[in-house]
Amino acid sequence: MRLEQLRIWAFEGWMLIYMLYHAKIRFRFARMRRQDREAEVEALIDGMVTDWARWVFRNLRCRLEVRGAEHVPRGQAFVVYCNHQCKYDIPALLLGLNAAIGFVVKRELFWVPGLTFWMRQINCMPLDRSDIATGAATLAQLGAQLKQRGKGFIMFPEGTRSRDPQLRVQPFRRGSIRLVSEQGLPVLPVTIDGTYLLERHDAMAATRHGGRRVRIQIEPLRRLPGTSAPQRRAFMDALYECLRSTREAIRVDWPAA
Repeated sequence: MRLEQLRIWAFEGWMLIYMLYHAKIRFRFARMRRQDREAEVEALIDGMVTDWARWVFRNLRCRLEVRGAEHVPRGQAFVVYCNHQCKYDIPALLLGLNAAIGFVVKRELFWVPGLTFWMRQINCMPLDRSDIATGAATLAQLGAQLKQRGKGFIMFPEGTRSRDPQLRVQPFRRGSIRLVSEQGLPVLPVTIDGTYLLERHDAMAATRHGGRRVRIQIEPLRRLPGTSAPQRRAFMDALYECLRSTREAIRVDWPAA
């Protein structure tokens, strides 16, 4: 089990090195943008980010099962609402949605050279819960960028990784609806299961010869019917029930995990 833990730590170190190495492409992107080749830049970003996510799962020797991929919109702004199990949710969603889309990250991660570059390319948003005024302005700016680029954005409405021993979907934070209600963006409900097992050393050791898998279920787009408080609450309750029931339906069990 110790050897498996060391292997996971080494792999996570290589994940960071991989991203730092490819950050050197910033100069190529800058030149292409000066030449008004933004569409080509976007295509390169999509390809390189999803290639990175594919590399992560290939090296973890984990199969990703995606259902409902036809519901992912192309060329329009939207917000993904997804449950949160562990850090591997991010590469799983990037690969499952087949798009380089941003997400909320801790502000401290924007201090990491190279990693910062990639997070800005896909419209990641730094989280600072202590500064509400700046957060509101950042949401408005993010919404405008998403609409301009026709991109999605991943929200984890639980606010953090699930602390429930059974990994049940936790109640949503009230503030998670702001980007949707203030910017008028549709919601793409997405449910994920199995990524938490990638952080369990006993599960990884038991499946070193095969059997690792993660499931993603994508539902059709939903739109907030109105911006009144009761309408927002009802919308959030419906989304919560969607993710809760779907997570039970797609539950993943690894062999001897």
